[in-house]
Amino acid sequence: MQKKEIKELLNKRYNRDNWKLFTKKIFGNVEYFQKPKKIETNNDKILEFVQIGNLKLKDKKNISLFELKLIKNLNIYKNKVELRNIVSKFIDQFSNHGVLVVFDNQGSDYRLTFSSKYSEFDDEGNIIERETSSKRYTYLLGENESCTTAAERFHFLYNSRNNLNVKDMLNAFNVDKITDDFFNTYKTLYLKLYDEIEKLIKKDKNITLTFKKNKISIEEFAKKFLGQLVFLYFLQKKGWLGIKKNKEKIFEKWGSGDKNFIRNLFEKKYCDYKNFFNDVLEPLFIAFSTDLPENYYSKLDTKVPFLNGGLFDPIKNYNWLDTQIVISNNLIKEILDNFEMYNFTIQEEDPQEKEIAIDPEMLGKVFENLLSIKDRKSKGTFYTPRKIAKYICEESLINFLKNFFLEDLESIENIVKFKKSKKTDIFLKKNYLSLDEKIKNIKICDPAVGSGEFPVELMNICISIRMNLNEYYNDKKRTPYLLKRNFIKNSIYGVDIENSAVETTKLRLWLSLVLDEENYDKILPLPNLDYKIFQGDSLPSFDSNLLALEIKDEITDLKNKYFQITNIQEKIKLKEKIDEKFKTIIGDKVSFDFRIFFEEVFSKKEGFDLIIGNPPYVQIQKITDKIYKKRLSEQFDVFSGNSDLYCLFFEKCNELLNNNGILSFITSNKWLKSKYGELLRNYFLNNCELINVIDFRALQIFKKASVDTSITILKKGEFQNLNACQIDSLAEYRDLEQTIKNKSIETKKSSLSGPWVISNKLNLELLAMIKDIKNKIYFKREKFRYGIKTGLNKAFLIDANMRKNLINLDKKNSDILKPVLKGDNLNRFSFNDTKNFLIYIPWHFPLHNDGIKGASNEAEKKFKKTYKVLYEYLYKFHSELKKRNKSETGIRYEWYALQRAASTYVNDFFKPKVAWMNMNRGWKFSYIPKNYFIEASLNFIADEDYAKYLVGIYSSNLHKWYFKQVGRMFDDGGYMCKVDTIAEFPVVRPTDKQKSKVEGFVDKLSTIHNEKVKENYEDFIMDLYNLHSRHKNIIKNET
Repeated sequence: MQKKEIKELLNKRYNRDNWKLFTKKIFGNVEYFQKPKKIETNNDKILEFVQIGNLKLKDKKNISLFELKLIKNLNIYKNKVELRNIVSKFIDQFSNHGVLVVFDNQGSDYRLTFSSKYSEFDDEGNIIERETSSKRYTYLLGENESCTTAAERFHFLYNSRNNLNVKDMLNAFNVDKITDDFFNTYKTLYLKLYDEIEKLIKKDKNITLTFKKNKISIEEFAKKFLGQLVFLYFLQKKGWLGIKKNKEKIFEKWGSGDKNFIRNLFEKKYCDYKNFFNDVLEPLFIAFSTDLPENYYSKLDTKVPFLNGGLFDPIKNYNWLDTQIVISNNLIKEILDNFEMYNFTIQEEDPQEKEIAIDPEMLGKVFENLLSIKDRKSKGTFYTPRKIAKYICEESLINFLKNFFLEDLESIENIVKFKKSKKTDIFLKKNYLSLDEKIKNIKICDPAVGSGEFPVELMNICISIRMNLNEYYNDKKRTPYLLKRNFIKNSIYGVDIENSAVETTKLRLWLSLVLDEENYDKILPLPNLDYKIFQGDSLPSFDSNLLALEIKDEITDLKNKYFQITNIQEKIKLKEKIDEKFKTIIGDKVSFDFRIFFEEVFSKKEGFDLIIGNPPYVQIQKITDKIYKKRLSEQFDVFSGNSDLYCLFFEKCNELLNNNGILSFITSNKWLKSKYGELLRNYFLNNCELINVIDFRALQIFKKASVDTSITILKKGEFQNLNACQIDSLAEYRDLEQTIKNKSIETKKSSLSGPWVISNKLNLELLAMIKDIKNKIYFKREKFRYGIKTGLNKAFLIDANMRKNLINLDKKNSDILKPVLKGDNLNRFSFNDTKNFLIYIPWHFPLHNDGIKGASNEAEKKFKKTYKVLYEYLYKFHSELKKRNKSETGIRYEWYALQRAASTYVNDFFKPKVAWMNMNRGWKFSYIPKNYFIEASLNFIADEDYAKYLVGIYSSNLHKWYFKQVGRMFDDGGYMCKVDTIAEFPVVRPTDKQKSKVEGFVDKLSTIHNEKVKENYEDFIMDLYNLHSRHKNIIKNET
């Protein structure tokens, strides 16, 4: 069967006989019953529930085939939980391995669901095999659906029909592949649209002036237009587009519109045009933003929904009538062709049942990944896994509500996680009013809002809780739509430095509103969210002045009016008025300030109830704006030049909480153990009550992003003890909540000095023993050194032959050519001498002892005259050497000098040393004799008395185990052996006999690989530290 033939069959209404023929062709080994097995059920929504046969797979697993005939046009999605529970109850009796179920409501479309309780997908889209609660993966099929993806997947199954296994079935229903496919498609279309607009700007001066005058970037325009098109596909799915008059010349009901409206519009079935964007789409977008009488749009002779909100307003309010933006019809066709390959579903993803379609949650992933893509050189950002966002939102809400319902913490957890119990029912009967009020008035903020994932997730949880409370109310106004609209108006706040992120979040919130209500007549115009989701920098603060206090009430009133205003021109004037008020207060000093722009939060609640999110991971040393960095350094206690912006977000957002508020972030976990994290750790100890810290160590939970992460949940208050958990494997991550319950440990505040270690009690006990050894050797931190940084190794590092040639040409060069070691020279305990040499030229050489400051022409002349051969050799690399570190080369030092020559500790190279790689794979610490120089990929400590002894200590499994607790690991098992971490390891002071013994082991293990010798060596080191047998076993088992 060809894909086209499969697609044609899937695009038809469901018919059992046709389905049996189709599945027989696709799967091959299907056995149908002569008479379907009827399954009795008392549910009046199910007309017939039958098993029609079995599919036998090559891996000897059995997939049962079911069919549910439902009452005509039943909304399957709204009844899916009920249907799922009924089906699951019977399916488990009939099947061991999986099911394929057709849900037929006798309409033009139907649902096909596959479920296997022995396999599921992880967050990477990979199949994991274990018995789980059944997850459902569903295709929407029939006359109104795309079916392109389903046809492709079934074509794969058809080609594999003789060797099908359950993994093949799961892969055919893998929603993560759809996400990746759609993102790649969307990104390609965005880049093509970007190029098209760029050409139009270059070609048309009027467009150039419009974009410049209104400060519109190509990125903003292209992303907004694609977002508008996507929104149209969701409206089309709802049946709100292309609504015509019937024979009685009365408009059909909302929901009955053209399910192929966008394509028919493009193919001129509604109106003629020359350019689709300029002549059709732009006027249609304005129609969406205009309160038309009876919603009638005469140009297309159809009803159109009045949407408002700004989604379809011209970007930055440019004059669209006078600006002819003629995007190629061919490009528009390509965009439509690609979008129509996918199903768009108007249902948010359900953790138990995933539709193989583009839903708002999946769209959020796509938009998040696209945020940092501005042009073809850009790379995507990475979406926080839904599992993590859900956990953070649930735990934040639970801990917030615990402030008010201390008498029954278990019930609060059950309510937020939708678990039933008699105790919880009793609690709700007594407390439903106060619980509802607390959630209704909650104030939440995401200070780096991205695609709006966290606010949307939290909103969905809060609305679901409030809807569950409806059984205690007699109020028909408590609909999901109205509760959600109220939540957006009163509860949600967000900020992002990127305009595209702000627009994406607005789009997510608008989508969630539109999709939640089927009856258009019951919905209000979309709210204006400009003063709910701000573009600005969350970090700098502005000192409030008296003027701010005088006009704050006026601004609050204007913002409330703006939220629901619908007239475009009045909206523009009101926005200008509000912006002018803000400008009067802050001028150009900051782009945003929480206490000014969200003043109502602080006047009513003295701060936010919840601050959640995934703040940016940006190294401060990479920020080039010196004035900005200086400002941050003045405003933040946790600022350091080597720190990261997320550390500043912790301090900033803790200050924005009210006294009951909860802060929950997922960030890099470097703050737990790094030197720069010490400021943040101390800040937490002095200013916060840490509720929970979850360290994922080197576990990569972000898809395709290499970053080690942790979740931190805290509130204002006095630090008690550290409650923390370490997640060590994917298996633990998959069962995250249970792992946290099982593995969480409490560490006393008094034990939290230096890096924070999250481990079990025995490990912490052992760690404390090592740290507290009485007889230590104290090495000053300054003794731990970095190797020489050349800035261009191919110029300064030479082999033995080149050294010989340079010396033959000028004998005095021998004093400048030093033996040097790099990372690939190191072994464990010793090294391989590959005969590399360093041209050692410090700054201002050969006048380096004359007190010269800055690059010296005189020094260069002297070098050229005295060392002509070396000068000419290095001059071959002149152009490349000049480009090194442009802020210093030719300014602080000469083009021919080493970038960092270790001038202040050059004598250390003439002493015996321990050397190791910063990125240490293989746990290699090597003894290096006198007179060897060290290159920048290595760190070292030189010591005449203890160098070889230190090699023995540092190479030990005891040190390795210690490092695993306090240091940073790579996901491939390597070690980030930074100088600070190695320097802090407690080194026991040996007797002469013990020192000699350790040095003897180093000599032996440098030349032989004898397991008995190695075992004796490891035992001897552990005895030096006076370890008990149980502690020795820990080290042996974990290294």
